[in-house]
Amino acid sequence: QQEQQAITRGLPVTGINDFHNKFHVLAYWSRNNTLMNTFFMNEDATNNGSNLWSTERIYYWPGAEHTLQFCAWAPSDATNLVAPSTPQSKQMTYTVPSEATDQKDILVALTEEIDGTNKSTAVPLSFKHICSQIRFVVGSEMQPGTIQSVALKNVAGSGTYDMAAESWVLSTETTNFTQTLNKTTTGNEQSGDAITTNEGTFMMLPQTLGSTAQVEVVFLNENSETRTLTANIAGSSWPMGKTVTYRLTIT
Repeated sequence: QQEQQAITRGLPVTGINDFHNKFHVLAYWSRNNTLMNTFFMNEDATNNGSNLWSTERIYYWPGAEHTLQFCAWAPSDATNLVAPSTPQSKQMTYTVPSEATDQKDILVALTEEIDGTNKSTAVPLSFKHICSQIRFVVGSEMQPGTIQSVALKNVAGSGTYDMAAESWVLSTETTNFTQTLNKTTTGNEQSGDAITTNEGTFMMLPQTLGSTAQVEVVFLNENSETRTLTANIAGSSWPMGKTVTYRLTIT
């Protein structure tokens, strides 16, 4: 059974106190409405320990005739994330790492163009989640045994995110994501009890799932019999910025 809910500043990012330690900032730079061939800034901003993020270098507003547009993403060192390399692009490519613990809660911010005479006003960055979070919990019934693994099969795992359009274009190739759990169950679990941990939340690309998409669970029962349980999830949606919860019932 699948459920969806909106995420706030997220799981596992739940607020300012557990926001990523670094985010990267690019500033697109125009003069007299002509885009410059270099970024005005291209640098990490780091948390100084007091929930204030700053760059190593100090930047000054360029003045009249200039405009700046800032984009930022966190974490700055996300595995398999390739950022825009030229000011002509606002697109980044991303391939989801195979290990759930390497899959980051990626957030992106993009401002409007800001006048270059904005000498003393701070630039607000409103970060948005660009992935879908997938988690597993106990459903209406659970049997004694061991949940050895859970898997998302035949789903899109790479794509290009357009920061200006706030949308993804995904690869047509599909892949599988498996997480080994070896989680002991007693049969006394309550509906809604977590099966995957916060650290084990799958961070997937938003998508409408194709015809071969499946959830697969490998369960070792109390008689030492291994059962591979599958469910077809074709046609269902993983919306951007939402958490999708699958409830696992084993009778």
